[in-house]
Amino acid sequence: MQRHPRDVVLPFFKRIAEPVYRKGFDEAVAGFVTRIQKRAVDKRKEMRAQQAEEGEELSREERLGPGGLDPVEVFESLPQSMQEAFEAKDTQMLQVALESMPLDEAKRHMERCEASGLWVSQKKEPAATQDDDEDDVTEAAETPADGPPPEDPAATVAVPRSD
Repeated sequence: MQRHPRDVVLPFFKRIAEPVYRKGFDEAVAGFVTRIQKRAVDKRKEMRAQQAEEGEELSREERLGPGGLDPVEVFESLPQSMQEAFEAKDTQMLQVALESMPLDEAKRHMERCEASGLWVSQKKEPAATQDDDEDDVTEAAETPADGPPPEDPAATVAVPRSD
């Protein structure tokens, strides 16, 4: 077919004015729109499934904290008061929550928080003694042995994202 496109436009519009052709055209357009809508829904489902597969495997490995624990799992296992304190990034609120529970339970929760990276205590840089020949190093303790960590302005609180 070696016709110029403008030679086809006028006959198309003359023919579409007839009810029989108009009805066929409208049905074809409606069918096309329906197929597009169904494909869009299917495509969204496929993309979500693919993101869930890729995101779960990669993010789990990437999320692991310095102690090998998953911060999302640790966060979800914390008591509600501690979760609220972490979400608010409020160390005073966290200390109140820790003081309200038994000592060994508070220690266990804080150890898990540190191992997952939810709680990062800022250690002081190791300082060498005056004598250069000796390798004695002094380090600051992270938490006191008799209770929850004191309020430390240098400590950071990380809250995991729940995607």
